[in-house]
Formats: sequence, structure tokens, C-alpha cells
Amino acid sequence: VFFFWGGSRGTVSEVDWSAGRIMVKLTVGKLASLIIAVSICGVISWLLAANHAAVRLNSNDEGNFEHEGATVSTVRQRVRNEQEIFQAQGDASSVSKGESASLQGAESKIEIIASSTSRSSSSSSDEPTELQASADVDADGYRIKRTQDYYRPFSGAYWSSRQKAKRVFETYAARAKLMLQQSTAEEAKQKWSDDFMNVNAPLAGYTGYLASAEMGNQILGFLSVFTMSIVTGRYFGIEPNGNYMSNKETYTRIWDTTAGGFEWWLPSVQEQHRNLASHNFGSERQMGNKNDAHDSSPGVFNTEQFTCQKLSDFLPRDVGMVKMNVNQYFAPTILRNPNYREILDDAFGDDFFGPLSRFLLVPSAATASIADNFVKQHFMGKFVVGMHIRTGGAWNVPNNQFELFAKAAREMNKLHNPKNKPVAWFVAADKNDARDLFKSTYANEPGVELLFPDSVFGTQDIPHLMQVAFADMLVLAECDKMLASSWSTFSYVAFGMASNPPVLITEEARPQTVSKEKGADEILYAGLPFWSNQRTTWKQNPTSQPCFHFYFNWRVQDVTCFQDWFVDKEWFDGTRFC
Repeated sequence: VFFFWGGSRGTVSEVDWSAGRIMVKLTVGKLASLIIAVSICGVISWLLAANHAAVRLNSNDEGNFEHEGATVSTVRQRVRNEQEIFQAQGDASSVSKGESASLQGAESKIEIIASSTSRSSSSSSDEPTELQASADVDADGYRIKRTQDYYRPFSGAYWSSRQKAKRVFETYAARAKLMLQQSTAEEAKQKWSDDFMNVNAPLAGYTGYLASAEMGNQILGFLSVFTMSIVTGRYFGIEPNGNYMSNKETYTRIWDTTAGGFEWWLPSVQEQHRNLASHNFGSERQMGNKNDAHDSSPGVFNTEQFTCQKLSDFLPRDVGMVKMNVNQYFAPTILRNPNYREILDDAFGDDFFGPLSRFLLVPSAATASIADNFVKQHFMGKFVVGMHIRTGGAWNVPNNQFELFAKAAREMNKLHNPKNKPVAWFVAADKNDARDLFKSTYANEPGVELLFPDSVFGTQDIPHLMQVAFADMLVLAECDKMLASSWSTFSYVAFGMASNPPVLITEEARPQTVSKEKGADEILYAGLPFWSNQRTTWKQNPTSQPCFHFYFNWRVQDVTCFQDWFVDKEWFDGTRFC
């Protein structure tokens, strides 16, 4: 007020806004008024800051953010500013930054509990876990390195800023416990409620996941089936079948299958509760992947039902077991279903996969120890770029494309290491020869420490191999930045658990417009052919949520409740590959 009042009286002779700075020429006689104005602003700012700090110190950890809007907004704006779209076109130094269209929808959901520890500019990201609040990054943008106890439901500090998501899972676990306390299946069915947030009503009936494909696909499949189990009020679990992972030794070696408050290895449940075995609830139904857009057979998913209808209407209580043989991530259809999306959006916001995976994929003590020891020994005090280089199976990364990962990693260091911390590259590859080649090629990379997991591939000990593979996912999730192989579900799980949008090593998008229709020659996703394993560039992914690869097979655009926003914008502007 002093400043502009003085200007209207002739104090300010010129105001120049160029270069984003105010250049002010003041007459000597009015200099005192400007000093007074600045002083008053300084005092008011100091008082507001002190009051804001006091509010934070006096608030609790129950997700109360009423007084923290400015701080959370500031962090979110910084995250948005950091999520540039990187594009290598011949020369890796050619970087496209700050395109506003590419940042729409790119904001990571950063939840911060009311704690002065995380706000202190002097706090170090290398402090012991118990001294850190549940922010994902520190004040300088570095990821705070965690031990697995931090994520454990529901004792870990991770959940203190995710109270609504926590309530969804606590409710489900309580309902599962109630079901197993009933004397008969009929009693459970009578007390069952279609309101999946009714903590006083037991679950009724089962959904059994039948393992299919490799680890990444399996995880996406059974997390989708678990999502369906939540909204339909069914007891979720893994059913053994002929898959190489589908046995109790493997699953319980990798994960703590009881950490969420209910047992999800189904044979153990039905052995202990014979009176509540699935056949006591009624008939059995089996459903599988929808691999063709026009497949309407009863054994595959019905897109209209999953996207628009209440699932319990076509999976009634007299269906005792619904066996799901699926390796597709179909959870997005349920998230868009009008019968559930309001509650799920309110509980999870724009990060569904992070809390979902942290709740169900709780590592066993042995698996957690592998990841924790590696992070403590190699990551603390460093800027770590994690790379998942898929070299086996379809969509593999040829050896001659390793340089794309290296170029992108160098760019990450330039853009996201403001404190010039020591740099490390953590390289997870699924073949020993690929790992050895990368090590020999970049052993003398200036200023970079190369880190490789302790896993040994080629062993016939499948439980051990799968255990160390999941530990690799956990370690990747603690990296500051992650470089992901496009089309790899292993990568999806790692960056999804981290709630950390990755940089994708992918193919340059084709210039033509993406069509919703299935073309005669190829299906394009954001301008990329579905089967492409060519990688010529890298792009910042705008989300940490996994890709629903088979969207076009499901033909979600044909359902009666379809809305344009069902299709994520990034599918059509070329920043996402699926």
C-alpha cells in the first residue's frame, strides 16, 4: 500500500516488468516510504510463518490438512515443475521442458502429515526412517529412502497421510474376519451388505485368483481381482494352479500373506474353516482374459458389466466361488464404474495403485531384509537413478539400446540433483549376460557408481528367484528417479508401488492421430504400435499408475456409461506409451 500509494503521488518514475523483475527508480525523498513498506511486509510474513509453524506443530497425524494447504500446494507445484517431458532426438542434450499441455494430469499425489520434521530445511533425507514424516520427497526433491517397515499396514508411517485409503482396507480386513467368525455360509450371506464400506457386515463368497504369466502380470492381475473383491464384498485369495509360482512355498516366501489382517492364501483359509468353504456358499464361476474385442462368451469379462453395472448384481451370493484366470490390469474399469468411483476417488485420489500394492504386497521378513540391507548399504546420501532393463521375452531391450538408458540417466543427474550428491545407477536386468555387458560398458562412467542387485538368474530354485525379483522391485521403488522399459509390467509394479512417475525408454510416437478403432494393420497406443520393442527416445510419464494394455480389446469406449475422461489424456498426446 505504501509503495503504490507513493507511486500514485509521483514516487515511482518508471516500472519495468521485463525479465520478470521490477526495476524501480525512486526519488530520494520517497525512499523512506519504500523501506517502511518492505519492513511491514517482512514483519507480517514472519508472523504468518510463525503462526503456520505453530499450527503444524499442534496438529495431529490423522490426515488433518486444513491448515496446510499452502505448504502442500507449494510441494505439488515443485513436483509439477520437475516433471518435464524429456525427448531424445539424436542428441540427448536436446530437452523439451515446461510444455504446459504435457503437465496436465502429471501431478503426483504428495501427501504430507502434519509434522515439523519434514518441513525443516535442515533435515537430511538420510536421517533414520522413524524421524521422517510421510512425505515422498524431501525439500530438495530427493526421494526419502525408506525401510519396508515404513509401508507396513497399518503400523507404518506411510498410512498416516493416507487415512481414507487405510479405512477402505481396514474395513475390508474387518469384514473378512467377520465372515470367518460366522457359523455357516448361510449366516454370512444373510448378514452381508452391498455397501463395501459397512464394517459391521461380513464378506460372503470368494474370489480366487488363478496365476497366469510372469510375475509382473500376475501382480497386476491379482491386484485387479482384489479390487473387484473389495467392491463386491467377497473374500479374496490365491488359488493354486499349474503356474510355476502358484504354490504356497513361493507366495509365502515372497510375501507376508497375513499382514493386511486377513489370510490371502486360500487353501489355508478353507482348510481352517471347512464350514465356510466356497462350495457351501453356492456354485462356481470362472472368468478369464478378454483377448478379443468381440469375444462375448460367458467365460470372459463383460466390459459393460464391469464398467457400468453393480458387480454384485451379476455375481450374486449364490455364486460361492468366482475363479479369475487373468493377467490384465483391469482395475481402471472398476475405478470408472459410477457405482464405486465416488467413494474410491475420495479415498485414493489420483494414486490408487500405490496404497493398493503397499497393502497387499507386504514383503516377508526375509524379502524385506534383502531390500532394506541393499538400500541402507548403497543408497543413503546419494542421488540414485534406477533402471529396469527388460532383456527377456517379448518387448525386450536389445543390447544396442543400453545407451538410451545411460543418456537418460545423465540427463536425470543434470536436472534432478540440485545438491550434486554422489551419483549411483542401480541396474536391474533379468539376464546375467545383459547385466555383465552393461557393467563392462559403463564401468568407467565419470562420477557414477554402478550398483547391481545380488540376484543370480538361471537358478532352478523358483521360490528364491521370485523372492529376489520382488526385492529388486522394492529397491527400484526407493530410487530418486526410475528409467522404465516400455511395455514391461515389472517396471509398472516398481514405479506404481513408489507412486513415482517414471521416465520411459520408448519409441517415438507416430505423427498420425490415435484412433479408438481397431485398425486393419495395427493398433496404435498414443501413436505407438502395440507390439513395438523399438526404443529410440525417452519421455517423462505423467502418472505412476500402471497401464491397462488391453483397453482396446475390452472396447470400453462402447459401453453405455462411457465418458471421454475415461480415456486418460496422456494416451492421446503422445506422452504415454500405452
